[in-house]
Amino acid sequence: MSFGDDLVALARTHVGEKYVLGARVRFLQPQFKGPWDCAEFVSWIVFQVSGEKILLGCLPRDPARADAYTGYWAEDAKKYGLIISVSEALKTAGAALLRTPAGKPHGHIAFSVGDRKKTVEAYDTAHGVISGPADPLARGWDFGVRIPAPAEWASLTKTASKAPNWFFRPTISPLADPRVECIENALRDKGIKIGRGTGRFTPKLAQAVARFQKQENLVVDGMVGRQTSKALELDWHSAAAPSGTYNDKYHVFFDSLLPGGFFSHDPDNLGVRRSIRTNNPGALNFSAWQKSLPGYVGITPPDNSPNRNRTTIYRTPEHGVAAWYILLADRYGFARSGPFSLETLARKYAGANASAAEIRAYTAGWSRASGGTLTPTSTFHIQNTDELLLLGRAMYTYEIGGKTPLKDAQIRFGIDRQRSGSMPA
Repeated sequence: MSFGDDLVALARTHVGEKYVLGARVRFLQPQFKGPWDCAEFVSWIVFQVSGEKILLGCLPRDPARADAYTGYWAEDAKKYGLIISVSEALKTAGAALLRTPAGKPHGHIAFSVGDRKKTVEAYDTAHGVISGPADPLARGWDFGVRIPAPAEWASLTKTASKAPNWFFRPTISPLADPRVECIENALRDKGIKIGRGTGRFTPKLAQAVARFQKQENLVVDGMVGRQTSKALELDWHSAAAPSGTYNDKYHVFFDSLLPGGFFSHDPDNLGVRRSIRTNNPGALNFSAWQKSLPGYVGITPPDNSPNRNRTTIYRTPEHGVAAWYILLADRYGFARSGPFSLETLARKYAGANASAAEIRAYTAGWSRASGGTLTPTSTFHIQNTDELLLLGRAMYTYEIGGKTPLKDAQIRFGIDRQRSGSMPA
C-alpha cells in the first residue's frame, strides 16, 4: 500500500466516532477515539501514519501542545508547495480536500479516497466521522492538498529553514517568531515608525513594511521576501541577527548560550544520538513539568525501547543541562535531602521497580565514563558546581557512548544559571 492508502485505511477505522466542533485531540495517544473536529482528525491521522514525523495544519508544531485548524492547513499548503487541483485530489488516495475558513461558516477538510467519489472525514455533530460524498460542486472545495511522505517532509522543512527562502506575511494566527524582531529593527533603522514591536508579523507590521516598500519604489504588498529583505539590508548572519541555526519545523533558532559552544540544530537527524541532537545531554524523557521550562521546544517520536520513551528537545544544550539540574535538585529532592551518592542517584534514575542489576549497570556505566574517577560511593553536593560538572560529564558521556561535545563552560553555565534562577529564555 502507498502512504496515501495507509492514510485512508487508518481514517476508515474511525468511522462512526463522535464529532465536536473545536475538539482538541491527543496527538500522543495512538489509540485516541475522539471526539474529533475535521482539521484535528486529518492532522492526527497524518501524524500517526507518518510515524509521528509529520505535523501539518497545526500550531505549534509540538504534539504535546498542537492545535489543528483549517486555516493552518491552508497556510502550510501554500508555504510548502502542497497545493494541487481539486480534480487531482479527487483521484489521489490520502490527498486532502480543503475549504478555507472565512469567519463563519468555518472551513472544512477531508481525506479523498481516490475514487473521485468518496471521502473520509469528521463531518458534523449529527453524523460524526463518515465516509461521505466528495462531490466538488456541492462541497465547494477550494483546492486539494498533497500530503508529503516523511522523507519529503524532512526535505521541505530543511529547505524552508534556509535564509534565502524565508518569506514573511501576516497569517491567520501569527506566532512569535525570533526573526521578526530583526525586521522590526531594520524598519526602524530605515526611518519607518512601527511603535512597540511584538515579534509577530501582524497586519500592522505589514502596513509598516508597505510604507517602506513605497519609499523604496518596490512592489507594495506588505510582505518581506527576497527583494524587501535585501532592501532592508537584513543580514541573518550578523551579530544583530538571531544567532544559531533556524529550524522551520520547530520554528526556533537552535543555538548555544555561550559563544562558540556546541549545539544541535536538527533534532530529527536519526544519525545522531538522541541526547546530542535534542540538546538534552542527560537524555531526559519527556514529562509535563518540562513544558514550562525556558528553552523547551518539543519532543521526539518514541524510540524503540519497550517503554517507547520520548526525549525532550531544548533550544540549547545549556537549557538541557538546566533541566538535568532540576531533575536532580527538585524532582529527585537532592536540594532538600543533602549529599547523595552515585548509587542513590542510580536508584532514582532507574526507577522504583528497578532490579539491583539495573542499578549496578548505571553505576558501572557512569564510572567507566568518568575514567574510573567515580565509584558507587562517590558523594555529590547539589550546591557544588565542580562536583556536578564531574557527574554531568560522566552521565552525558555514558548516554552517547563517547565523549560529550559540550564544553565544561556550557555545563557550568546551565547549572549555575538554573541554581540562581537566571536562566535565559
